Amino acid sequence: MFTGNIAPAQTKSMCPSSKYPNNAKVKFEVQNQNTNQGFDLGDDDCVKRLYSELDSCKWGGESTYSGWRFR
Repeated sequence: MFTGNIAPAQTKSMCPSSKYPNNAKVKFEVQNQNTNQGFDLGDDDCVKRLYSELDSCKWGGESTYSGWRFR
């Protein structure tokens, strides 16, 4: 979902359809915060940052790193 070029200021999101305990809903978002240029976010960087959000709080979180917002 988050592969390929992400346009300036574009937010991509996805809600995996996997079953989670207690029917919990999960939504992942990645935003390119650069307003002038699109970029390709590396797969490893994307996975690392989204896992970081999950590890820091069981309810998820939000952080900005190198011009990207992960939520």
